[in-house]
Amino acid sequence: MNISTLRGTVSLESIQIIFIYLSSLLLPLVFFHRKKIDSLSHELHISVYGYFFLVIHIILAYLVLIFIYVKIGNVFFNQSLRLNVPVWAGYVVRSILIIPLVITVLSNSKYPLFKNKKIIYLLCYCPCILIGARGTAITFLLSQLLLFILLQEGFKSSIQLHTDDFKRKLRKRNVIGLGLFIFTIVVSGFYLRRTGGSIYASPQELIDLYFSVDSIWLYLIMPFYFAFRETVGITNTIIVNSITNVELIPLFVADIFTVLPGDYKAAGQSLGDLVGRVGSGGLTPGIIGGLYIDFGMSGVFFVSIISFFLGYSFYKSGGSKRYCVIYSIFIFQYIHLIHRGFLKPEYLTFIIIATFYLLFLSKE
Repeated sequence: MNISTLRGTVSLESIQIIFIYLSSLLLPLVFFHRKKIDSLSHELHISVYGYFFLVIHIILAYLVLIFIYVKIGNVFFNQSLRLNVPVWAGYVVRSILIIPLVITVLSNSKYPLFKNKKIIYLLCYCPCILIGARGTAITFLLSQLLLFILLQEGFKSSIQLHTDDFKRKLRKRNVIGLGLFIFTIVVSGFYLRRTGGSIYASPQELIDLYFSVDSIWLYLIMPFYFAFRETVGITNTIIVNSITNVELIPLFVADIFTVLPGDYKAAGQSLGDLVGRVGSGGLTPGIIGGLYIDFGMSGVFFVSIISFFLGYSFYKSGGSKRYCVIYSIFIFQYIHLIHRGFLKPEYLTFIIIATFYLLFLSKE
């Protein structure tokens, strides 16, 4: 909404293009309905090899977290330091967010680490939050919430152990509780990163700079408004000024090349050189701006292709706990991509790691 001066005023032309892109994003999903198979009540167990890799994975992530805090500093209380975290280290720490989703579909196991799954949830989410990757943590918390709902719906259709009223109340309580927790992370993270450092402007400075009024309600919406307004504003700048990518590699996939040998510039950095930025950080144009700068209106084709695979995983999730995990990861990684605008290796590695662990599950 044009209620501030942040990133100028969104033009009618930009709104029309955004509408076309969003229509192409949603259209493939219309043709998929969840598969109706009452088989989500079967028990899954993980093999000893899968358990071994899982434990080693958690230990490795914590060793890397210690390395970050020793080498970089306290990233949690000084959020500006997160820009100094090595790319590989961030990937390793965030990769264990897959584990809570995998263990959610497991039945009670003989392995001691699974006696209380809440402890594993805490162990896996804390490192990500401690390195300032709150966006990724929120993405997986939402995936966790969706997975609970998918499994509960499947269980409800196959075995009636409780009354429908009890299950509705339980689900409502879980949704509200986790929703409030996610909201707290978003709001607190937004304000924490603006304390203890000199890079980011204070909340009051932001209000004085971009808004014509000073209201307490602005403090509640700022963490969300600034994130969304940034992407829409950058997209508007790309469209109105007819900015196009001058690099040989499309910006949409440029981040994939950064993990390869050689010196490759991140997509957000290249976009910052074209659009202009404050500081050394990159820019996030959203998927519309990220595709439009490379392909123009042809970018709607790529959105439709990704949405097709998302719809297919949704269809399969009705009859398989494994697909429930894949779908819950896929949909919120896609939402994150919609907000970020550029593919990053994690979108692929998260699915690969999840598939790796799911291969060790059986119905024994």
